[in-house]
Amino acid sequence: MCGITSFIAEYNVDVPIIFTGDFNCNIASLAAKHIISTGLEDTSIVALSSTKSIGGIDFIFTSENDFIVYEVFKDISKIDGDLPSDHYPVIAVYDFK
Repeated sequence: MCGITSFIAEYNVDVPIIFTGDFNCNIASLAAKHIISTGLEDTSIVALSSTKSIGGIDFIFTSENDFIVYEVFKDISKIDGDLPSDHYPVIAVYDFK
């Protein structure tokens, strides 16, 4: 591992982690699998809401066993009739366990 994933793997032992971003890849990509290998999980998969996989290139990863994820969704709101980004951002509703 290198870079950010080394940091995550080192600190994921004692510190709850939330890792978010526009990763420009899907969950099946090598990059996403590499992130998951550090012990993080995709909140859209573990969320308690009925929408389990939201797809896309934006992700919110959290350390396993540290958070309860109630809901994850794409923000499809518009500002003055326009989208705020070139794609829909992801929002997660969560709390510490």
